[in-house]
Amino acid sequence: MHTKSFFFSLLATIAILSSCGGSSEQKNDEVTLYPVESTQSDESKNGEFFYISNQQNLSLAEIRKKDNELAVKIGSDTYFGEKKRDDKRKYFDQNNKFRYAVKYKDDAFKLRDSNEQLLWKVKVKEGKISIANNEEMTNPFTVRYYDEGRIKVEEGDKEINSIRFDRSADFINVGTNYNLRNFNNSFAAGVLMLPKISDTEKYLICAELVNMGK
Repeated sequence: MHTKSFFFSLLATIAILSSCGGSSEQKNDEVTLYPVESTQSDESKNGEFFYISNQQNLSLAEIRKKDNELAVKIGSDTYFGEKKRDDKRKYFDQNNKFRYAVKYKDDAFKLRDSNEQLLWKVKVKEGKISIANNEEMTNPFTVRYYDEGRIKVEEGDKEINSIRFDRSADFINVGTNYNLRNFNNSFAAGVLMLPKISDTEKYLICAELVNMGK
């Protein structure tokens, strides 16, 4: 089933269950992309789900990965990431308006706006990622693992943040701002700590990283 059709159908089903006294979760008056109490077999069938919430446990973003398609729900907006060809994905909103593009090349991907202008270039290497707002990767942010449970965020040569957590844990606290569920070994925790990047752009970068298994 097409990604957009799947999600509209799923959201409608959850709304019906909720009106009948079902147990689907609601946060910020918005139904989630997927019921929290669903079974593991259901999640396997419908794709993988990743959750970002704040310290009050209100949903900030939910990511669904299934086959080559992604969907990212942010507040009342949902971005559907459709693979157009092997080296490109386009994100459309629920009104089918083109909002973002991602271009892939070797060990990197570029997040672009709806005018195809570069927002962020992300280079992925073993044990670290680098993120910059230019093609030359000048003055990048770097997110890296320094030991088994510590992740550091650097701007140039300066460390600007770090956290320590169990990389195998289903739930991860990122400072006082974020709770993550199902991200495990992802670099997402470090991306969320980056300054100068909008929340929507952070969540889309996180979606691309979990899609890569990073």
